[in-house]
Amino acid sequence: MAELMKATLEQYFAVPVTWSEEHSQNTYENAAYTANLLRDTNIWTVVVIAQARDLPRIILSFERVGLRALPWPAPRTIPKLDRIEDFLPNTGALNDSFYALHELIGRLYYQIWY
Repeated sequence: MAELMKATLEQYFAVPVTWSEEHSQNTYENAAYTANLLRDTNIWTVVVIAQARDLPRIILSFERVGLRALPWPAPRTIPKLDRIEDFLPNTGALNDSFYALHELIGRLYYQIWY
């Protein structure tokens, strides 16, 4: 993913990329490897762009490795609730519940192990 983002920034937006962390397998590793990349540059604050639901776990990870992470939630559209069907159970709501539970368990795991 990091390689794709780097290529997109450089080729489509003409934004030079100085550092790119491409070895992590999870959020905590991403934070730790990023801290190692930036350690000699005297950079201790980073902007983290992610889904709002993921930000608490991400911020925790970056703070645990000594970086100050400024959250920047990705835009999310707010659904209109103008039909009776909008208040009935549906697979979209089940999917949202899955991600909410995933984040709650993930945050607890990160607090215990990292």
